[in-house]
Amino acid sequence: MRKLTFGLMFLVLVAVASGCAPQKKAMYYWDGYSKSLYEYKKSPSDETFAKHVESLQNIIKYSTENNMKVPPGVYAEMGYYMLVAKKPDEATKFFKLESQNFTESTIFMEKLIETAKQNDKPKPTKTGEAQ
Repeated sequence: MRKLTFGLMFLVLVAVASGCAPQKKAMYYWDGYSKSLYEYKKSPSDETFAKHVESLQNIIKYSTENNMKVPPGVYAEMGYYMLVAKKPDEATKFFKLESQNFTESTIFMEKLIETAKQNDKPKPTKTGEAQ
């Protein structure tokens, strides 16, 4: 009986002690990323797009201010949206940040940087002159 009582008290002590353990800090801050992306894909509009871009900007800002690593793909996604918005310099900045933070994406980001550079060049007209 004594062994059973000692065993139960030990288990209770372990359970209480494990509940007091410090909580692990999250590796990444995702804010409302999933929700904003879902809303944008479900109902594409300028409004849902703007909200999703704002969500990405909030993730980057919060992560930077709180010394957290920006989640993988966030810089690349912002770069893509800047490329679509015909802002190749901004796109290149975000692609470089993605590459610096996630070196496994370097080859892909370099290709996207090249695409951004191509989009930055003046387009030839039908007569062959640059615009």
